[in-house]
Amino acid sequence: MQTCINCNLEFSQQESECPGCQKQADPQLNEIVRSGGILALHAKTVQLNKGENKASIEQVIGRNWPIEADSVSYNFIENVELKFKRKNKFHSSYDENSTFVTDPLMKYAKSNASLESFDDLVNALTASLKNELFEVLGSAKSSSIVFTHYKSILGEASLNLGRLLIVMVDKKSGFDFTDDDKLLPKEAEHINLSAMKQAVMIDLQVFHDSFPTKENKPYLKFIRGNSSAEYFRKAFGCVEKIDNGDSLDNLYSAIEEYAVEYKLDSAFESKAYESLDVMLDDLLNDKSRSSFSLEEAGTAIESSSPTSSQLKGTFVTFVNEKEIPINHFIEPTKNQIERQRWFDFSDSSSGIIAKALRPQIGEPHSGEAIEFDEAEGRISWRITDPSLKDRIISMMKKD
Repeated sequence: MQTCINCNLEFSQQESECPGCQKQADPQLNEIVRSGGILALHAKTVQLNKGENKASIEQVIGRNWPIEADSVSYNFIENVELKFKRKNKFHSSYDENSTFVTDPLMKYAKSNASLESFDDLVNALTASLKNELFEVLGSAKSSSIVFTHYKSILGEASLNLGRLLIVMVDKKSGFDFTDDDKLLPKEAEHINLSAMKQAVMIDLQVFHDSFPTKENKPYLKFIRGNSSAEYFRKAFGCVEKIDNGDSLDNLYSAIEEYAVEYKLDSAFESKAYESLDVMLDDLLNDKSRSSFSLEEAGTAIESSSPTSSQLKGTFVTFVNEKEIPINHFIEPTKNQIERQRWFDFSDSSSGIIAKALRPQIGEPHSGEAIEFDEAEGRISWRITDPSLKDRIISMMKKD
């Protein structure tokens, strides 16, 4: 099978023309594009320039970029996708009040991703961007926005609708556009990724499948780069919606996955939980702040290993690359923090209600305070309170 670069339709390798848009197929180019792991579909630049009197906005929507495997256009998509994946992100989804974004997005998601439908999407989202920019025209700067649509071509991911990535960049050495109305990227030896000021990524497949249900998955991700251009985030409906409690739950869960990834033992996991607990204790006792960053949590977790210097920065990278939904900043309540410290052993079928401060659990005869016999499905723990021992012995004799 080959995929049409123009309209994203898959068709037989033997056909010389795409049956969808009747464009001439280029199997050789198609295979080159496939070898990169992602299939670039569309890309386009929009420039919004402030008028001389700072009371108007001049809009220039460029031509669709040439999508070729060896072009600066394709390199941009590959590099920015990787940059976005590695950056700390905020996670969100849309509600019924975001029709200025969701209507054109859903229309595009239901289309065949042709050039014409991509143009319609860019025009609609640019209109939203202009409206927000006009509200802050006095303090905002002119900007260049790049819209790209691409999809993975590996495994089952090749069957989905792909992702829409919208990036605000500066015109700097290493990344620039032609000065005509085409706004095509100039040839460059490298892509100046430091020019990425704001970025939004939308998983079109998850959006298509889940919107507008209340239990939305976080298909909307965004970063805050080296600009305070809040109008950009407003234009694309970027509001943090992943609950702080969910972020905290995912943070604790990520420790086990991280330990597996880096081949760290159970002793590391226990120390990591303790280090995180201490950090959160300090947060509760510090009246000057109420939130912590993912980097702070990563430092506490990494410090629990004897080889912490070798692990520096790896936890945050792990979370970002695995796309675990943890917000860059977390502001938990006291109850949410306390909930993480307790492990619930309750089993309604056995009539047992039991909780313990996050314990270190071992196999039978391991010497741990709590032991679990996997074969028997039994948990046992050491009793140190003399009065409780006496009560238990008395109950056993009575029974």
